[in-house]
Amino acid sequence: MKECSETVGSPLYMLNEVLPPPTSTEVVDFDLENQRMATAALSLLTNKNVRKSRLAEILHQKNLTVSDENVLRGTSQRPACRFEAVVVNDTQCILDVAHNPPGLKELFKKFNQEYSEHGKNKKIRIVIGMSSDKDLNLVSKILLNNVDANKVHLVEAAHPRAATLPEILAATNPTMTDCVYDLTDPSITVQVLKALQLAKENGEILIICGSVFLMAEAREALGFDEPRDSAYVAEVAGCNLRHGQENFGNNINNYRSEDEEEDEEEEEEEEEEEEADPKISKF
Repeated sequence: MKECSETVGSPLYMLNEVLPPPTSTEVVDFDLENQRMATAALSLLTNKNVRKSRLAEILHQKNLTVSDENVLRGTSQRPACRFEAVVVNDTQCILDVAHNPPGLKELFKKFNQEYSEHGKNKKIRIVIGMSSDKDLNLVSKILLNNVDANKVHLVEAAHPRAATLPEILAATNPTMTDCVYDLTDPSITVQVLKALQLAKENGEILIICGSVFLMAEAREALGFDEPRDSAYVAEVAGCNLRHGQENFGNNINNYRSEDEEEDEEEEEEEEEEEEADPKISKF
C-alpha cells in the first residue's frame, strides 16, 4: 500500500495515527471498523491544516465547520440489511447480508455480544440462502457451531448465482439434512413466514442472512412495502429491490421485439422452402 501511495503521489495515513486506537471491545464488527475509517477520512478532508483538500478550502472560505456530532451522526447510519434489527409480529428479527465465512463469523460475533443472554443453540432461528460461488461447506460448519440444524431454514433465491438446495445439501456438512427446507418449494417467502411463526411461538430471535439476492423477497415477506426500481436497473439485486425483478436484467437479452420474431420466422420459412426444392435459392 505504501508503494501504491508513492506511485500516485498520495499521502498514506494509518487509521490509528488519525484517530485514537480503539479499546479491546470497541471494534467488534465490520460496521464499526468502516465507521472509524469514514470518520478518519472526514477528519483529514475537513482539516485544512492536515492536507490540501477542496472540501476543507470550501468550508474555510464559507467559515463553516463539521462538528464531531454531525460526523458521528452521519457515520453511524447503516445500509439496510447490515445487522438491521426490526420487530415483526412481536418477534425480534435481524437482517444481515453475511454470505461468506468471514461475514458469518462477524455476524455471530456481534450477535453474541449484543444478545448474549440467548447463547449458543438457544433462542435463535435462522433463514439462510447462499451463493454458489462461496465455500458452502465452511459456511455450514460456522452455522452449526452457533445453532442446531433443526433451527436453520434453507432457501434459494431466484437468481442465477444463487446456490440451489441440492447444491447446498451436496456440498455441506451431512448434518445440514436436518435443516428445515422444502425441495418442492424452496421459495424464500415460504420459509421466512414459517420461521417467523416458529420464532414467535418459541420466543426466538429470527436471523435472516446470506446472499444479498434473497433479501428483497425476505423483506417483502416480513411486510416491508418498498418502491420498485425500473426494469433497467433490476439486475442490481438485493436490499430494497423487489425479488420479482432480480432475474430481469439477466434475462433481458432473451426478450425480442415483434419485428425480430417476424424476421426469424421468415428466415425459417425460406430455409424450409429451399430444403423442399433445391432449385429455390434466395441468392
